[in-house]
Amino acid sequence: MWTVAAGVIFLTMVGQQAQQPVSPGKLELTIEQAVKLALKQSPRTKGAQIDIEAADARRKQSRAQFGPKFQVNLSAMYFSEPPGFSGGAMDPALVGQLEQVNDLAIAQGDVVDQALSGALLGFGQGLSQLTDMFASERYDVTVTARVVQPLTPLWAIYQAYRLSELGVDATRVAEQRTRIELAFEVRRACLLVLSIESALGALDEAVETVQAHVRTAHHFLDVGLIGKNDLLQAEVRLADLRGKRLETEHGLRLAKAHLAVLLDIPTGTELVIQPPQAAEKEPELPPLDMVLIEARERRPELRELDLRIRQAEHGVKASYQGYIPNLSLMGQYQHNEGSVMIPPAWTVGVVLDFNFWEWGATYYAVEEARARLQRARTARAELERGIELDVRSAWLKITLTAKKIEIARSAERQAEEQLRLERQRYQAQQSTSTDVLDAQSRMTQTKVELQTAGFEHLIALADLRRALGQQYGPVK
Repeated sequence: MWTVAAGVIFLTMVGQQAQQPVSPGKLELTIEQAVKLALKQSPRTKGAQIDIEAADARRKQSRAQFGPKFQVNLSAMYFSEPPGFSGGAMDPALVGQLEQVNDLAIAQGDVVDQALSGALLGFGQGLSQLTDMFASERYDVTVTARVVQPLTPLWAIYQAYRLSELGVDATRVAEQRTRIELAFEVRRACLLVLSIESALGALDEAVETVQAHVRTAHHFLDVGLIGKNDLLQAEVRLADLRGKRLETEHGLRLAKAHLAVLLDIPTGTELVIQPPQAAEKEPELPPLDMVLIEARERRPELRELDLRIRQAEHGVKASYQGYIPNLSLMGQYQHNEGSVMIPPAWTVGVVLDFNFWEWGATYYAVEEARARLQRARTARAELERGIELDVRSAWLKITLTAKKIEIARSAERQAEEQLRLERQRYQAQQSTSTDVLDAQSRMTQTKVELQTAGFEHLIALADLRRALGQQYGPVK
């Protein structure tokens, strides 16, 4: 009994361990490797590929409209009674009266009455026999095969095909735009992670420094060199730094989770982003005028909108189809069995269909197509202004962050020297603990500002690359 119970407990523990989720592993990437990984497996890029496939399917669907249409129709019915012409036959009593009239006319020798009564009698007898003459089955089966080739609608079909063909090109450009935007988002997310990690390192260094200062303050308090208030100020500053570190660590986890979503990997994966190698020489920023010209040539949004404009132009041409009669060639074969005795027949002909009056529906359809074309052209002009502002903003941000780096470096050197002097003065009892802690805070702040400015500069470079329509490579 105990053996069975032990076996049950063992199997239960094994089952619980099997149900526990497998912890995600560790993934170490450079920024460019992260970009390539996201472009390869992100749902955003996969969705763009699906859009291309759908647009190509619409193109093939439009191309299929050029050829003839093959149609087959099958009709099968079953009747409660065999259909015929019995309902239209003459009443037998009336036929009998006609026979009497005819016999009387014969007996009297009246030729006119005899001819008239004989004709009526023959007609009545013929109607009475219609049921037997047109007897049919209780079912009716009709099979119709038809071939229709449009002629005049080929104009509108061609315009629709060109429209769908341009739609494929537009979705390909949109896929390229999606990849550029995703690449920028991944770069920015990686740089944000690195920026938060550097700030976390600066806080760790500050915590260690303040901890050492607290130990020194304890020693000075024990020997009576400082009062209790100086020690309390140091401990409060240490607790404040530890709180900021917790907040920064929480922000780092959120930043890594966001990056994991962009990379389409489990959010619990331990991501390690390698910092970019510092360039020996800062690349020279191209002049703003050249950058604007390149953006107008490379931005996929402009090329996509140009394709949409061409689509709208073909839409205007297709809308004129309402003014053209629909002329089609038709060939038909019909086979019938059952109630109606109709022999199989071939039919070949021309079908002309023209809506002569539609209360201006075609006219307003053309006006709508023209309005869409004008709206697309207006949107392009607006997009050009927006791209110019986007590029100008990214270009100015690079110059701004470069100057911020210079200022932050100078401030860091000054803060280091001030902290060194305050520590010396504190050791010589010429300054208070507050002076040292303030100097340490300024030192930590300048380090964080310098590192933040450096990563902001890299983000600005990536933003300018995006604004120029570049997916990889340095800004040219």
